[in-house]
Parts: sequence; C-alpha cells; structure tokens
Amino acid sequence: MIPLSRPIITEEMKRQVLEVLDSGRFANGPNVEQFEELFASYCNAKWATAVTNGTSAMYIALRALDIGIGDEVACPSFSFIATASPLLLLGAKPVFIDIGDDYTMDIEDLKRKIGKKTKAVITVHLYGQMGDMEKLMELKRQHHFYLVEDACHAHGAEYHGNKSGSFGDIACFSFYPSKNMTVAGEGGMVLTNDKDLDARLKALRDQGVFTREGGGRDTSQLLGFNFRMSEIPAAIGIAQLKHLDDWIEMRRELARQYHEGLPQDVVKPLEQPGRKHVYNLYVIRTPRRDDLSRRLLEDGIETGIHYRTPIHRQPVFLEEVHLPKTEDFCSQILSLPMYPGLKREQQQYICHRIENFLGKKTNK
Repeated sequence: MIPLSRPIITEEMKRQVLEVLDSGRFANGPNVEQFEELFASYCNAKWATAVTNGTSAMYIALRALDIGIGDEVACPSFSFIATASPLLLLGAKPVFIDIGDDYTMDIEDLKRKIGKKTKAVITVHLYGQMGDMEKLMELKRQHHFYLVEDACHAHGAEYHGNKSGSFGDIACFSFYPSKNMTVAGEGGMVLTNDKDLDARLKALRDQGVFTREGGGRDTSQLLGFNFRMSEIPAAIGIAQLKHLDDWIEMRRELARQYHEGLPQDVVKPLEQPGRKHVYNLYVIRTPRRDDLSRRLLEDGIETGIHYRTPIHRQPVFLEEVHLPKTEDFCSQILSLPMYPGLKREQQQYICHRIENFLGKKTNK
C-alpha cells in the first residue's frame, strides 16, 4: 500500500527522545523553550508559544484577541472544522467566505461580508499555499480587524519571500504527523510579534499564570488551561525543523512530477505568482472523485478528501449561506500521496493508474 502521508523519523530524533527520557525532565524543560525560539526565528516572528495541538493553538489565539460573544469573525468554510469550532466555544459568530481557484479565501467575497461587528479575519493557507496577504493587509488597514493566519498546512510557505506566520497579529501551526514537519504526535504553535499578546498566550496555555510578570506559579490572573507541550515532542520538533527546507524542496519536486504525469483533464493545484507552495497536500479535482478513490484503493494507493463537508454544512454549524465554489469543490477534491519518501516509481504508478481509470493522456 502506498500511504497518503508518512512522517520521517531519523536516528537523530530517536536519540533526542532518549536524551529526554534519561534527563527525567519531561515537562517545563529546555526543549520547549528552544523549539519556540527556533520556530519563531524560522518564520521571522518575535515570539512563539508551543501548545498541545493546532486546535488549542487556534483557541488560545482567539482568546488572546478577546474574541467573544457578539463578535463576528470571517473565515473560509473550505477548511478543517478546527478553523472555526473555537469561535462557537467562545460565543462568536463565524462569517463564512467562499474560496478562489487556489483554495484560499476569495477576497471579493470577504469585502462584501466585512461589517461593523467584524473583529477578526482568519485566513487559511490551505494545502500549503498562502492567501493573498497584500490584499488582506490592505483590508486590515481599512477596517482595523485582527488578522489570524491558520498556517497549519503551511510550514515554510512564502508570499513574496516572506514566510507564513510573519504577517498576521497571530499565526497558528499544527505538528500533526501528516504535516510538513511533525512532533511525532500532537503539537501546535502560536506566533506573534506583539509582546503583550505573547504574554497572554503563554498565560492561557498555563492555567492563566503570567510568569513573565514575576507572579507565583499558583497565581492565575485569568481563566486558562493546561495546553503545554511536553519535552519529548519539543525535542523531536527541534530535530525536524533542521530538515524542513529540504523536505519542502522534495515536495515541490514531487508536485512538479505530478503536474507532468497526471492526465490533462484532472484539475491540478495552481501556484499563484509570488507564492511558494509547500504542498502539505497535493489535491486534484475530478467529477469522478469517489469512483477514482475506490479504484486507487483497490490498486494499493491510499487517498484522502480534505474536506468532504464544508464547515458551514457541518451539523454543529448548519449556517444558511451559499458558497458556490466551496460546495462544488468539496464534491471533486482528492488528495494524492505526498511525502518526501515517496519514490519516483511509486509516483509513476499512481499517475498511470489514474490515467488508466480516466482514459486520458498525460501532459507529456
């Protein structure tokens, strides 16, 4: 079976884990702090807060911005539910925005839906490509909303040479095993360039204690949580980050080979000018998606659908809004195997089986 994704675990990473085990220091240790510093520097951000996963990252990011009852937050519906579910937990109202052909937020639809109650906009760098940050930053200046980057698919992605996580008031990342880099389990990170927001984020992940202000470890100044990352995943994250750029280039080469080898009638990912797509997922579109997925599974090829049901049609939301491209694309998208260890012959086999099923010639 050719898997949809497969994380790389090196001998160095195994040694890092053993070193943590030998140290006896499993929480609140030096690896978490080092991982925060390294990841913030990589993304050209000033501060980072390591947390338990991408969902908790989004939740405390919105809490830190005081998003709450009566606030409206614009976000795409074409995303994982964790982009918007924290809004319901906070009593805020999601305003769902359609997408463009590159699967990122449709700026014109966003313009139509920004209102007086819009407190924040969440842009999702879906599948590994950043949204149109220039237009979003211009809208931010005009309407004075907070900008949150959901960069859970976009470690190392760039917009005109600037990395994801360096634009918004706050940016959220995930280190789940299927991401471009992982902590070999669950993990997340929140970035910001605002010192006060950073202090608030660190308090929210640690029972509401503002340690930077010199308070006692048992003094909770706001209602927080235990969303702390442990030492073992942080140690793995440090080792993974060393390889991230090389892995991104491998993914981009695999994407180029898919572009060339896949049949002409499947819709392939579109990399916009000035953006560096890091291909956390390689997603095609075809009206015969479900039949193709079943056939590929029979051929020993695992695929995925990201995502079959848009957020506004999830039972916990059921918002009365029509998003034409979102709803159309959700019925056609199919994620193909994409990871640095994917062999050339495996990729050729995937392209051949898709061509055989669709009965169409490739671009070659």
